[in-house]
Amino acid sequence: MKYTIDTRVRYSEVGMDEHMTLDAVLKFFQDCAVFQSEDLGCGIEALRAHKMVWFLSSWQICIGEYPKVADRICVSTWPYGFQRMLGERNHTISTADGKCLAWGNSNWVLMDTEKQRPIPVPEELRSRYTLEAPFAMEYAPRKIVVPKDGCEKPPVKITQAYLDSNNHVNNARYVQMAEEYLPEGFSIQQLRAEYKRQALRGDTICPTVARTEKEWVISLNDENAQPYAVIAFQGKTGSE
Repeated sequence: MKYTIDTRVRYSEVGMDEHMTLDAVLKFFQDCAVFQSEDLGCGIEALRAHKMVWFLSSWQICIGEYPKVADRICVSTWPYGFQRMLGERNHTISTADGKCLAWGNSNWVLMDTEKQRPIPVPEELRSRYTLEAPFAMEYAPRKIVVPKDGCEKPPVKITQAYLDSNNHVNNARYVQMAEEYLPEGFSIQQLRAEYKRQALRGDTICPTVARTEKEWVISLNDENAQPYAVIAFQGKTGSE
């Protein structure tokens, strides 16, 4: 079943060019998914009562056009599949008259919060959702290949401001961190994010930045060079 929020682009959600930021797009997608689960009776508190939580495994977000401040938009999401321990979901942002501006795919792993390991999605949980057809888009691989010649950047200490209700770094904050290493004037047209491990308060993130033929790849690693998250951006600068 598709779930839609009708809203407007707030001033707090735009950048210097008065268009919505990628961070705001990601958060709209995430919030819409949370609201659907809450309204279906299988939201945060309901899962917590059964010692379960959905952890984001990967994002793919494509931008055709960034909406402007005060634009009226429709944010939609729907699940299109379940694997054994995985939920698959699409997302879109459209204008009020139906033009699709941004679209995406996300994959979520169901976790046992006591044992801290993935668990099969129970049929009772699956049955709460009505599956829709997958969105017609080019689906990129979930796994991101990290080049070996990445340039190391200064470490980042994780403070309380980075954390969400699960007490680990929120998935949007990894993307925000990675964006800092893009060239000035870079316009993001596609984001891929692969989440591997949880970074907690007090941890240190050691970024590496590499350029491939198609993407900027930022690996956000621990002090032993093991990644917490890998973020890949496609786009262009104003001169391209």
